[in-house]
Amino acid sequence: MAYVYFLRNGNENLFKIGRTSGELEDLLRTLSRGNPRLTLFDAIETEDENECEKYLHQMLRSKRNREGSAQEFFGLTPEAVKLIIHEVREFLPEFHKTRQAAERLADERSDDRMVTPGEEDLAIYKRVLEVREQQDRCGYEREYLENKLKLAIGTAAGLEGIVTWKTLAIPKFDKAAFKEAHGDLYKAYVKTSYERRLDLRVGGAQPDPDE
Repeated sequence: MAYVYFLRNGNENLFKIGRTSGELEDLLRTLSRGNPRLTLFDAIETEDENECEKYLHQMLRSKRNREGSAQEFFGLTPEAVKLIIHEVREFLPEFHKTRQAAERLADERSDDRMVTPGEEDLAIYKRVLEVREQQDRCGYEREYLENKLKLAIGTAAGLEGIVTWKTLAIPKFDKAAFKEAHGDLYKAYVKTSYERRLDLRVGGAQPDPDE
């Protein structure tokens, strides 16, 4: 079993969030050599420490410390840490269980049946629409704010210490040109694959217009 740990820096509201597949005591001894003020606040036992750590870092990205050499720490109160640990322990196991079951079903070929939704299905469907609505709203706000940063950068490479916007050379395969020049070879390597796609419907049979 692996762990995602929360180490507190002395009595400060600074917490280091990391992962380990070994013993917590050994990890703490190693880390404390570089910073003896670190103490174990709590740890989450998990079968997927990578996913758990990634989830926490993404959910807390705005809390990441930006000062000095402590950028791997997050500015949080002990109460906030306790709340998010409780959330992770409640949510992630069910998330993993549901995702794994859905992935197994994704490998199955669907038939032509349509199942009558129950009350729970309808409630979940409504909540999915609400979450997508929030995502869309946040997506527009994110694009607007990122464009403001781009305007501040102008033709420079970035804003020191917070963001870069550099020109990169990215090779791209021109599939249309290859198909036109080597049609037979293109056909020889085109294979049919199958996948199941989740399409939400609004107004009966109409697809979600935001899809």
